[in-house]
Amino acid sequence: MSAEDAKTAMEQMDRDGDGRISRDEYYATWREYLASEDPDAPGSWLLGHP
Repeated sequence: MSAEDAKTAMEQMDRDGDGRISRDEYYATWREYLASEDPDAPGSWLLGHP
């Protein structure tokens, strides 16, 4: 994963834009990564560019 992909992944995980990733945001991202088929979903960025 490139540094730019990592930055984008963190921005996608921070759903409320407060600069922090809460436990709920973290879990929501993993659930989305594992269950969603939407390539534009924030969870799709968890391990790099979809």
